[in-house]
Amino acid sequence: MDLFNCMRVFIKVSDVGSFSGVAKLLNVSTPHVSRCVSDLEASVQARLIQRNTRHQSLTEAGARYLESCREIVAKVDEAALEANKSCLTPQGCLKILSDIEFGIEHLAEMMAAYTKDHPDVDLELTLTSGTSNLIDEQQDMQIVVCKLGGFSSVICAAPDYLRRFEKPRSLQDLSKHRILGFNNDRKKELADYNNVRGFLDFHGTGLKANLAQTLRDSAIAGMGVCIIPDYVASQALISGKLQRLLPTIELHPQSVYAVYSSRKYLDAKIRTWVSFLKETVPKRLSGSNKIVANPSLFLSPMHIPIAKSSSCQK
Repeated sequence: MDLFNCMRVFIKVSDVGSFSGVAKLLNVSTPHVSRCVSDLEASVQARLIQRNTRHQSLTEAGARYLESCREIVAKVDEAALEANKSCLTPQGCLKILSDIEFGIEHLAEMMAAYTKDHPDVDLELTLTSGTSNLIDEQQDMQIVVCKLGGFSSVICAAPDYLRRFEKPRSLQDLSKHRILGFNNDRKKELADYNNVRGFLDFHGTGLKANLAQTLRDSAIAGMGVCIIPDYVASQALISGKLQRLLPTIELHPQSVYAVYSSRKYLDAKIRTWVSFLKETVPKRLSGSNKIVANPSLFLSPMHIPIAKSSSCQK
């Protein structure tokens, strides 16, 4: 028995006053209407309608039950309308989980732009270094993974540091420098150099940290050479606070993804946020890619005077 459907039929019978009239209204058979009422009576163990060939009327129990049915059906309809509204109109709280470095560099401006168009959405942002596991675990979750763009790491140092120490001309030369590296699983950066791929072990001899922004700022302060994502380095390269080293080497190519629940019945705030990401993130990542690929930002002998006898003391 479909309880809610039977309740709706019972309400219609009370309003219309006849089984046949309800049958015509709902485009069903009269026996179907009668069966719905009988099923309700069986479920509550009470007669709801006194009926004969000429007349029908609610019993005392039926009148009380009718009032409850109206309240229940109204609540169900209200809940359905509210749920449907969430699929049509962006509203409520949108919880966002992001890589901490990408979040720091990009999400504040992006969230501000999104909420201008969707003021009824409240945002709750959590920054973490473990979001990559969401993609690895997709077989245990009903999720959609959408690639938004990509980035690589770049090797950088401050002009002041490069005035004091001999500039690296090859990967091997990096062993002579203070390397500002990560103190977690990101110690090894995937390199692509002259079509040879392998892992370069940058342990960090001058500083170890778990955040690229810390390594960038330390490099700007002249502590050593950093290997960080291009979108973290781009503004420091434009301002001249850092210069890119060994630009022919591509380090640690990675992708940025939007990971969200199944496309079916997708909440409006999620749908609009994902659409916003698809439009915005590729432009931002592409902008960083173009900046770090600009030859004017590469280190050249004309930019930095090198003392022949200088070398870095670890």
